[in-house]
Amino acid sequence: MYRMHRFWDDYAYIRPYHPHRHGRNPAFNDGDELILRFKENEGIGLEDALESFSQALRELALPVGSVLCMIPGHEASESNQEKPMGRVISKLAESGRFVPGFDALVRVQTIQKLALGGDHRPSSLIPSLKVNRDLVGSRPVVLLDDVATTGTSMKVGRQVLEEAGCRVGCLALAETRYTKGVFHGSASP
Repeated sequence: MYRMHRFWDDYAYIRPYHPHRHGRNPAFNDGDELILRFKENEGIGLEDALESFSQALRELALPVGSVLCMIPGHEASESNQEKPMGRVISKLAESGRFVPGFDALVRVQTIQKLALGGDHRPSSLIPSLKVNRDLVGSRPVVLLDDVATTGTSMKVGRQVLEEAGCRVGCLALAETRYTKGVFHGSASP
């Protein structure tokens, strides 16, 4: 696991992720494929993501009763429970060690995906999020995300939760790694 010492003040991630980039990334591997399928909600990669998060959360030795919540998707939605990360939270909470907080942080305003040119400024993202404080109480919160590229979503999610009085640790399944010479924009060069 990477940057574990940054869990409480920035974010930690479990492994690197090399984007597919339309088949042009020679570093893209089987582990990256599982992450991509998980992100795309294809039902593939769920067990891999679950095992990775389970192991990382054990290593963090979090207090029993910590709330697991997630970075919401880009579409406004009252619930995150049926999203891939929501399914991971459900499975992790079955152990009894964690409280499922699917909807502790929800998107109340649709935003453009950051990877597709959406506004990366925290001042533009903060109003799109809402904390359901009654779902968190005074317990520590673990904010989960699938892939951190710039870390902006995690930082904004943390800020919104902390402003609501929560103690927050952030953990991503993966952090994007770029390969030299591979185009990374949303359009062809």
